[in-house]
Amino acid sequence: MIPVLVTHAHGYLGRHVVAHLQAQGHEVIARDTLRPAEDLEQALRGVQAVVHLTDPLHPLDCDGDRLEGGPAEGLDPLHGLLRAMCAAGVGRLVLQSSLGVYGEGRYVDEDGRPHAVWRTPSDLKVGVWEARGFHNQPLAPMPTPEDAAPAPLSPEARLCHLRERLARRWARVAGAEIAVLRMGRLFGPPMGGEGFCGGIGMMVASLLAGKPPLLMEDGGQTEDWLHVRDAARAVGLAVMNCDRRMPPLNISTGEGHTAREAARLAGMAAFDYGTAPKEARVACPGTSRHLVGAPGAAAERIGFTAETRLANGLGELVQWTRDRGIPHHDRLHLRKLQAAGRLVGPGRAELVQA
Repeated sequence: MIPVLVTHAHGYLGRHVVAHLQAQGHEVIARDTLRPAEDLEQALRGVQAVVHLTDPLHPLDCDGDRLEGGPAEGLDPLHGLLRAMCAAGVGRLVLQSSLGVYGEGRYVDEDGRPHAVWRTPSDLKVGVWEARGFHNQPLAPMPTPEDAAPAPLSPEARLCHLRERLARRWARVAGAEIAVLRMGRLFGPPMGGEGFCGGIGMMVASLLAGKPPLLMEDGGQTEDWLHVRDAARAVGLAVMNCDRRMPPLNISTGEGHTAREAARLAGMAAFDYGTAPKEARVACPGTSRHLVGAPGAAAERIGFTAETRLANGLGELVQWTRDRGIPHHDRLHLRKLQAAGRLVGPGRAELVQA
């Protein structure tokens, strides 16, 4: 086992990563900030690997303000970290990324040929939710493999891809080992008291309050939901198995669930079979319609396979939410997004009046 420095160690994923690494016998240096540089260089002395965690991409998974600067400002912390790693002689990096770098992901036609798809803001404004191809031909979404070309849709996803490129370029120049982990959307209870559980957590809190969960768009968008403990386990495997030639890895289940399906499963876990979800009929531009990661390479390269499926992991989240009396706040969250200009769609007026 080795000394490992973890950034954003007090965040939702960070607490789970620290606990998992410690349980595996690693010495963990937990950092929540990368400044000042002198403190970071001191913390890196004797460290053999760094785990760099980042904020979630999806607006429903974010508690608080999003990026305040552009991509250049957003890359500054990673720039500083990589410089400090070089100075300290640390040659192993595990970088958290997201399936969101793929954009809309892989779609194929009836002959199995891949096609580019998109959703324009004007489509979303009038409630056309499905992505479409150039000729509007029928297309089917498929799990997206690691060799798919990145096509990030939002500023946050583009920044995530820029982090990947910067880290991989540093690794080539420094001769360092690197693992880039493109994770699905996280769910599961936080560690260390109250916390924010993202989109699934808001569904559960609404159901426990007897309120219908609000679904983005028409509830038909598909996500690859990854349990937070599976994500932490993947980080631990990457720490011990990354190498200089490792491609980016999808840390995902390979299974997609629509928002409506997720709400139904959350209702079953909460023993609420009568509260039907409500379509908000709004969308966040820059989010994908159907995005599932093909997970095979992670099993081959680091031995990772997701163990907790969405249906099996919701009961614990329901109990955690009930025990702590977490209030439902999905409507408040959407109003904040609307006030920030982050929502479009025919349901915007109803959201203001609700």
